[in-house]
Amino acid sequence: MRRSARIAERNAKPVAHAVDSPAQALASTSTSPSPSPSPSTSISAAANSAPTSSATANAYDLAELRDAVSPLVSSTQSTPLRSRREAASHERASDRAERISEAVQMDQKHCAALEAYFFGHPTAEELANKIWPKEFKMGTEEALGEVIAGVINTVNRRLVACQNSPQYISVAPDRVETTEKTADVVLLTHAAVAHDPTLPNVWALPSHADPAKKLDADAGPATNVNSNANENGKGQPHDEDNNAEEDSTNTAKVKDKDKVDLNQAKRSFTQVAAVGETKAGTSNAERQLFRRLSALLATPIREHAIGFTLRGERLKVYVMSACGVFSTKSRTVTEENGELSTFLYRLVQHSDRLNGILATTTSLDDRYGPFTPCPDFFPPAASEFIWGATTMSNVKIKELIFRRKRECGRATSTYEVKLAEGANIRTFAMTIIWVEESRNSDLAEIRNMIQEKRPRGLAPLVGVFRTEYRTLPMFLPGNESLAGCTPRAREVVVHEERYYPLATLKTTKQLACALERAIEGHRQLWEYGFIHRDVSYGNVMVDRNGKGVLIDYNLAVQKVRTAEEECRLSRSGTLPYISRLLLSPATEGVVHERWHDIESFFYVACRTAFQSESGSADARLFEKPKAARIWNVWNAGDLDEAANRKLLLSTEHGFEELLNACASRWSGVEKVLSVLQQNCSLDWSFARVRPINTEQELASLWNSGQMSYERIQAAFKALCE
Repeated sequence: MRRSARIAERNAKPVAHAVDSPAQALASTSTSPSPSPSPSTSISAAANSAPTSSATANAYDLAELRDAVSPLVSSTQSTPLRSRREAASHERASDRAERISEAVQMDQKHCAALEAYFFGHPTAEELANKIWPKEFKMGTEEALGEVIAGVINTVNRRLVACQNSPQYISVAPDRVETTEKTADVVLLTHAAVAHDPTLPNVWALPSHADPAKKLDADAGPATNVNSNANENGKGQPHDEDNNAEEDSTNTAKVKDKDKVDLNQAKRSFTQVAAVGETKAGTSNAERQLFRRLSALLATPIREHAIGFTLRGERLKVYVMSACGVFSTKSRTVTEENGELSTFLYRLVQHSDRLNGILATTTSLDDRYGPFTPCPDFFPPAASEFIWGATTMSNVKIKELIFRRKRECGRATSTYEVKLAEGANIRTFAMTIIWVEESRNSDLAEIRNMIQEKRPRGLAPLVGVFRTEYRTLPMFLPGNESLAGCTPRAREVVVHEERYYPLATLKTTKQLACALERAIEGHRQLWEYGFIHRDVSYGNVMVDRNGKGVLIDYNLAVQKVRTAEEECRLSRSGTLPYISRLLLSPATEGVVHERWHDIESFFYVACRTAFQSESGSADARLFEKPKAARIWNVWNAGDLDEAANRKLLLSTEHGFEELLNACASRWSGVEKVLSVLQQNCSLDWSFARVRPINTEQELASLWNSGQMSYERIQAAFKALCE
């Protein structure tokens, strides 16, 4: 019997399961109503609508990003799952520091413009006010403290030598690791000191309050650095699968539970504009500095972070940004050349904006917002987006919705914003992302199509605003070209509506309805000549009425381009959502097709079904250890192993094992999964078929209509009734 005939026969049969299996609890689709998010209900509110509870013994944490994926894969890795207490905190701290250091060392570039900016052509005033320690040897914290005291007397008090650098302070509560050690030196923001002029004294104290008496800086699972590049080094800035993993659905409980008096003088990285580390001799201050810079960039809303190391009498200045890490040469500072005080004078004279801060908090320690945008926060309107607004004014950034986890400089983030138009106040979502120019042609066409045609299941925009493409931070003159550095632009995208993550769904029926509309969005893209290529948990969301929407078109391309070498020789997507056929070495060069993205929708449904009750304190956890094990294999750097494990889903045993890993609340979810399984390479008929032959058969089945969008959507609509 032909495989297509077997598939047609199977499509007419229900999926059978063993009666005594734990999966019997999933036998029927729930039809109980559950309210959709209202227009006025934020993700935070949705997360807090249910009572909180402590983590169960079987709960597994969502850890940070894994190491950079294989250079053969133009994809991003998702969040691996690990048990809560697998390593001591000091071991995790050391590992994290090592990973950051290794990642940054690969990209660190000497920048002549940075050298000239901070050290070139000292002014007469700078030369007349050279400062050098009188009592202590240079390279010690005490000596630098002497220099800083002199700078303070000359300029202002925002530069502080911290006496308690081993102690921890707050970074950002939506990160797995919510604290970081104090730097040896901090430059406080103008906004923070204006809010509380006593803040420099607080930072100078030899001790301070332990941040919320929580776990230490590395009490969460280890954090790795993820790269996102095609094998030719190009790639859309895209960090991981889960917008919701770090969104306020999952963190609002922390916000409410651990919120402190915002007017209490308490240290936080939100107050810091720049950092410095000083060590005697050859001590490795650089590695510690990279951690502090990473912590600064984890605090919204930042474009770059400036820091310095002083090892003995050797001074080096760094800037970490979306394009990499730029540094000066290590310079010997002496009392005669006065370069140390010259650098500090120039750094202190920076505005908050020159120090990379795009918007400031309106209080000392509110890392969720509201935020006050800097005057030039919105760049010029992108000319290729012909339907968008040309300017934005009277915009207030209400709160952080989510931020993707990214240690070293490119953390895409989304915020809820309010736009006042007279007495009318409208609510939008705003995304900040650092983009490459090479992706713009197809993306602009897609955005204009969506705005003009308004297809179902896709996300229209209010406006797109973009800076010029640069390698160096905006405060440096010119735009020095550095080998290996791709110019990027800061792009601010305002969406017509604020969307909500799949974590807000309560029933299998709601999940089926959301997937049906999101797949309609994928179908609309296809019919207008594009393929999405990055279906993932974070890119499938729901609107205020619970209807699904497919977002993020940064990796979408025209169908006619999928056969081009650049697209064909690189895999696109987010691990662990990539189709098994795109992971297998035997199918390298396979054209990205519809059935590959349908398989990605299958893994999105699995990711949702693995998750425990979203309103509980365990919202970031998978309910069952088996789900964690499956997820980690899908997300592993071993692509062959991931492909083989996914192939097992085309067997009854493998599919049953998957169902047993689903959270208990998802009654009837096997019906949702079966619909997707039957329209991609996971169908049981492909269990023993070579991948290359599977591709040919899938093409035949989709071209004949035996597998199709229509079949999938009809099945989901039936489940929604």
